[in-house]
Amino acid sequence: MHQLLTAGTVLASYTDMPRMLEFASAALRRIPGVSRSAFVNRHNPHGLDAAVHPLYTVTAETVNRTYGHVELEVQDESMFQPYAAAVHNITGLVAMRLESAAHEREMESQIQNKTRELQKSLHAREILLKEIHHRVKNNLNVVESLLKLQFGSVADETVQKGLQDSIKRIHAMSLVHKLLYQSETMDGIDFRSFVIQIVTEIKGSLGSDRHIRILSDISDIPVSIEIAVPVSLIVNELVTNAIKYAFPDRQQGTVHIAASRTSEKARQIIVEDDGVGLPDDFSLQTVSSLGMQLVSALTEQLGGTLDVHSPPGTRFVLTLP
Repeated sequence: MHQLLTAGTVLASYTDMPRMLEFASAALRRIPGVSRSAFVNRHNPHGLDAAVHPLYTVTAETVNRTYGHVELEVQDESMFQPYAAAVHNITGLVAMRLESAAHEREMESQIQNKTRELQKSLHAREILLKEIHHRVKNNLNVVESLLKLQFGSVADETVQKGLQDSIKRIHAMSLVHKLLYQSETMDGIDFRSFVIQIVTEIKGSLGSDRHIRILSDISDIPVSIEIAVPVSLIVNELVTNAIKYAFPDRQQGTVHIAASRTSEKARQIIVEDDGVGLPDDFSLQTVSSLGMQLVSALTEQLGGTLDVHSPPGTRFVLTLP
């Protein structure tokens, strides 16, 4: 009896029908008084020869349907009789497991169909998002072009400076949408590629006549869509300020940009230079320049922190959750 209980426990874990029937048949052959056993379907109602020994037949069925019959060739009915109830129990378990396996196959088929539908929907969504980013990039390029036209018609140096700064900020935002449009997935942008592109363009526009080295040490960390634009503006401001103001009396200098994960949930971006450093009375809370006010506001918007160290040189440490 213990062997039959063990067989019932093992049967409950089977999902493959031939293997389950083979195991159940082997278990039933162990019953005292039974010489052979067979599982037969409706089209083959007699798997064993009744003329040799009496057959004991049990139907494997559930409330919903009949799955077949169990036929046992009984040699000694007196030995077999104490196990008759166990035969019914195992046969019922086989029927329930067959029904469960059929239900599982149906569910797997439905899951596969739903998965294919979701994949199609996701693909369509990605195409739509790419198109949106492409159009946003084009619109920003139009605004950038209009500002450049306006820049050419203005003689006032203060106004020109403001227009030039605005052009660079819009271009940084445009670059984010360009990278998102070109990305294989819509999870975020490759931060290393983004920094290299934006720094190259900043250096080309501000330091063409000076030997400013730009060094980078950026880990392969994706930046999500939600923080890509604000981070792009922060990096643009910090690198621009370093190139423009860190080396007033020198024709050469070094700006170093680093980015890495500090933990599973935090990223750190460092922009530092070996220039003259900040004034002694510098404070992020009281700074008057629009660029640094923008950096402070965006850092707060992202829920991050910005630490400043100077002198020697200037070191900005941006930590983002």
